[in-house]
Amino acid sequence: MKVFEKFFIKHIKAIVICAGIAGLILFLGMLRGYIAVPNAITIGPLELRLYGFVIALGMVVVIELVKRHAPFVTEEHSINGLFWVIIPGIIGARMWHVASEYYLYSGNFSEVFAIWHGGLSIFGAMVGGIIGGGAYAWKEKLPIVKTLEYIALFFPIGHAIGRFGNFFNQEIFGPPTNLPWGVFIEKVYRPMEYADYDYFHPAFLYEVIGNFIIFSILYSIYKRSGVTGSGEILAWYIMLYGIMRYILSFIRLDPDAVTTMSFVTSAGMVGLGLIMIIILNIWKYKCAS
Repeated sequence: MKVFEKFFIKHIKAIVICAGIAGLILFLGMLRGYIAVPNAITIGPLELRLYGFVIALGMVVVIELVKRHAPFVTEEHSINGLFWVIIPGIIGARMWHVASEYYLYSGNFSEVFAIWHGGLSIFGAMVGGIIGGGAYAWKEKLPIVKTLEYIALFFPIGHAIGRFGNFFNQEIFGPPTNLPWGVFIEKVYRPMEYADYDYFHPAFLYEVIGNFIIFSILYSIYKRSGVTGSGEILAWYIMLYGIMRYILSFIRLDPDAVTTMSFVTSAGMVGLGLIMIIILNIWKYKCAS
């Protein structure tokens, strides 16, 4: 065992690189349809739904990053706060989705609770997560705005991870494409009008890339100014995600009701974030003078 540990420590970089390359090859194979995309892993009598696992993993990563960077967040806060963010986030995400596509559940109420079949709205997750995180910060007497800013700073990373859950569920894609990075969608998941097409724009992957771009912008603000508790990072996140989601709404093949709500909500986020940024800059100018 000690020999194995020494070998692992000595060659950790090479192992990580090889694992990364292998993972990339596997992902590209699944993306193009050369390898079947699993939506669950069966371990004995247990079935692990990859959709839920990946989303939960993304949330855990966010909380861990917040713990590492926020000086007032302890190990106990990160463990307890995880449940305060995840549970309201999932409830909000599901409620928003059901409200957007109520016609899918009007005759089958039991499906409302079947979140493993997919159907979680990021807008609802944001609202639920903010309420849950803010409530926990208030309960523990933590600085509420600073706590939410740290969550907003690292949320794009967790969101990017979570979007791969949509990949495993073969959802969130755009119109057919011949581009080499088009995602293969099985016939059962294709819209009827595109049943004869194999490859589609990977809208989920575009959102992954967009989230990393948003994180890089937020992190540059963080490195320049830190987290002051003014709400600056939160404002920038709200505006930047609104812009990205508004653009991607033109690509995603969503039902009309969902697309309309996405446009309205995204535009509202852009407006709210911009107003917050303007007010913060006016306040900074007055304080400086």
